[in-house]
Amino acid sequence: MIESAELLTRGDIATACIQYGRGPSFLEVQKVHLGRTQFRGLLWGVKMRLEGMPEDKRPKVLVFGESLGSWASSDVVMHQGIAGFDHYGIDRALWFGLVGLAKWSKTGMRQGSGDLVPPGTVQAFDNFSEYEPLTPEERDKLRAVIVDHDNDPIAQMSLRWAVKQPPWLTDTERGRNVSEGMQWMPLITFVQIIVDAMNAMRVVPGQFKSFGHDYRGDTADFVHAAYRLAPVTDAQMKSVVDTLRRLELERGERIKTAKSEAEEDGEGKKRTKRPWLRDRTSLNIDEPAIEITPGDAPAELQ
Repeated sequence: MIESAELLTRGDIATACIQYGRGPSFLEVQKVHLGRTQFRGLLWGVKMRLEGMPEDKRPKVLVFGESLGSWASSDVVMHQGIAGFDHYGIDRALWFGLVGLAKWSKTGMRQGSGDLVPPGTVQAFDNFSEYEPLTPEERDKLRAVIVDHDNDPIAQMSLRWAVKQPPWLTDTERGRNVSEGMQWMPLITFVQIIVDAMNAMRVVPGQFKSFGHDYRGDTADFVHAAYRLAPVTDAQMKSVVDTLRRLELERGERIKTAKSEAEEDGEGKKRTKRPWLRDRTSLNIDEPAIEITPGDAPAELQ
């Protein structure tokens, strides 16, 4: 996602995040509250720093979260809804695979209705073809875009499916890519979702899919659309996706080589550093996506 944003803004973007766990996601669920607290502090610090800048020089603040990251970041405004976006200075948010146990999922705020979430300000999509029919006015009104696949067990995980039939598994409607062999049965369906969630992230480098808990096939389109970045042509978007695929393959090869060398040396696994993005100029994007130059941002944010 970060590489998509860097490409689509031609590098005119700064990224900040705080790590709150070191283990696999299913071992770090109990630390979501820590991630929420850290992220709230980060947002407030950024807001205070930007308020010291002239209003016409302030960059937009864009929030992203995937899986547990979407849970922690959305929970920051769980009691405020869209008013929380303004409170923390958030312009727009994009959440992939928003965990079904998150507050925004359990309370129905993801549907974009109610006092906290005015209609049209939040909407959930299974894939980009559901977003495309929106009018320009509808797209501009969206403050948060949620992308969760019908067959993503982590996004669909909810205790209510132990006693209630999911809307993506009814007698008349079946969600995209939901197995034909899956049928709703009280309790059994919930257990099946739990088992599927434990095996949800099995991906092949370079093979971008829009399936299960793999959102790589949706990333570039939704980053561009949800953050309302400058227009790009179909050829430019294809170049972005091709570049993302190449970078991932190169990264996979470096990790594979490092592991192999470590095993040969008997040193165990080694960490590999993620290189900075390269070859932005080959994308032929003529205009920056944000009309703020890197020099205008404070040193702490550049």
